Amino acid sequence: MDDNLVFRVAVYAGFAIAFVIFWWLSHKDQKVPYGRHHVAAAAATMASVPFIHVMLPTRLAWALMESPPVLLTPLLFSFGRYSSLAAPRVLMSLFFAHYAHRSLFYPLRMRPSSKRNLPLPVFVSAVIFNVYNTYIQVRSVSHYTQYPSSWLLSFQFILGAVLFISGMAINITADYALISLRKSDTPRVSESSRTYKIPHGGLFELISCPNYFGEVLEWLGWAVAAGSLSSVVFFLLTVSNLVPRAVSHHQWYVQNFREYPRSRKMLIPYLF
Repeated sequence: MDDNLVFRVAVYAGFAIAFVIFWWLSHKDQKVPYGRHHVAAAAATMASVPFIHVMLPTRLAWALMESPPVLLTPLLFSFGRYSSLAAPRVLMSLFFAHYAHRSLFYPLRMRPSSKRNLPLPVFVSAVIFNVYNTYIQVRSVSHYTQYPSSWLLSFQFILGAVLFISGMAINITADYALISLRKSDTPRVSESSRTYKIPHGGLFELISCPNYFGEVLEWLGWAVAAGSLSSVVFFLLTVSNLVPRAVSHHQWYVQNFREYPRSRKMLIPYLF
């Protein structure tokens, strides 16, 4: 099948996929069964999702499911007609940097519970998404979008790059702050949340999920910097996944910790 047709179909399908994901995660308070939502979500989906009870070691599963962009990006990029130009190379360096961290460094810092591994359907879904998304992002930047020679000096690219780097910094800082809570001896506030504590400091004083806020900001920056339909699809897919999950996280904190600060918003400081 012609690559141009496959690419176009894949990109436009992404808009429909984003809508379906958002609808499913928002419908009847659906939750992805891992992390703090593992027990409740797994019980709710046990009958409807095949192999939901099959668990994989969290660190290994995370590294593997985040690795397709690291493995496929250099290969796909090399076949692009614009792969020798500076703008595509810089753009893909941003994309690659995110996933290099997520697949190589973040899993080593994780402190997963020995009782809560990653369900097989979550792992498979993540692998499929990362293969799909890597394909449309890399092919768009390296082959189907022609950037002018001045693109890296344009206001659009600079703004997008600043948003991307800022979002990545927020995401990493918040993730490692959450990981550090597991090293703390601070007493647990709620018997129903034995392995979790109330995070404090930085953006945690304003929102419940600064790690998700950082990732949304990151891929908004990518959409601005790349300026393509594919990059907009990625941003919408990120929003459709992380907004419902941020709502679930915030509600979980409020329900499980009596003194949880009620002034905190869910995802966006002062707004939402």
